[in-house]
Amino acid sequence: MKSLLASALTLALLGCGTGADYQAAPTIDIESGAAQMVQIFANGNWRDTGVRVRRGQSYLIQAEGAWSSGPICGTTDASGTGVSPLCG
Repeated sequence: MKSLLASALTLALLGCGTGADYQAAPTIDIESGAAQMVQIFANGNWRDTGVRVRRGQSYLIQAEGAWSSGPICGTTDASGTGVSPLCG
């Protein structure tokens, strides 16, 4: 029984693959009052957005979208909440 459970868990976790590696985005300096949209894919490791911020400046950052790492991993939104600890 333990062997069957371990096999089922292993197969389920394989569905939560690591994703692809993407190149860093080109570096962008954001000036005061300017806006910049950056698309970031959730299916991989840390993403360098290319956005550089300056000390002492204030920025408004908004995120939207939803993603899932696999069939048992649940769905999360741009805040990152709700994903299963098994898949994180």
